[in-house]
Amino acid sequence: MYTDVSQINIDNIRLIPTRRGANQCWLIELDKQCLFIQTPWMYIPYSMIYDEKGSCSMDLCIYRTKETFLHNLESFHQKIITKLESKLEKRSYIKPIKSADSYPSRLRLRLKWEDVQIFDDTRKQTTLVPKTEEPLRCILLLNYVWMNDIMFGFKYKVHQLQKMTPCHSLFAFTDRNAPETKPETIYDKMRKAGISTEAIEHKMKMDSIPQPRVNLSIGDLLNVKLKTRNSPISPPPENKPSLSQSQSFIPSIETLLSAKNALRKTHPL
Repeated sequence: MYTDVSQINIDNIRLIPTRRGANQCWLIELDKQCLFIQTPWMYIPYSMIYDEKGSCSMDLCIYRTKETFLHNLESFHQKIITKLESKLEKRSYIKPIKSADSYPSRLRLRLKWEDVQIFDDTRKQTTLVPKTEEPLRCILLLNYVWMNDIMFGFKYKVHQLQKMTPCHSLFAFTDRNAPETKPETIYDKMRKAGISTEAIEHKMKMDSIPQPRVNLSIGDLLNVKLKTRNSPISPPPENKPSLSQSQSFIPSIETLLSAKNALRKTHPL
């Protein structure tokens, strides 16, 4: 698929003769494949025209930053016409790109909406037809060159269309009385999953997230009920001083004598 047709080598274009009804046609292939062209963002300047068969005639105008697209596309048309010059002589050329002094250049396409895949700006398929002045871009299939007794032209098929939907497609007004909705965090999901508050607070500490402060009023403190113990509270154990390893211990003579008398004789080895 090409976004710039000026990069296409015309020598790689193959024109296959065929017939479509009463018209003589030449299928257009590039390297034995169909030629798809992606347009830049364009817009519909006027209302679309429908006929009794359900076909639609749609014009697409280019934005000024991409004006070279239509110019390169028309130059590519002329290169194909040159290859068929001997067969197209004495016939009028129906240009797919219309231009006038008082109107912007525009690409005219004929299509049936049921044959087109329409997508919105989120890449979701939709059935809503684009409106006037709505930005859109297309993937076009340059199908064939057609010719009858008095004129010839190019047949394009709109394969896909993507339109830019408005930013506010639903109710967009802000209501001061409505509560503000905050995005759901991973801690909210943990709380919904039934994980304990202690585990969530530990996770917040690991992530360096400050814990939410709890605002208590005097009424909340008055409603607090303390739990009573069935058994009496035992006094805390006395803290006996302990000697550090660096301190030395010197026993008395009485301690040494009592330790000597407590020794028992053992059989020599």
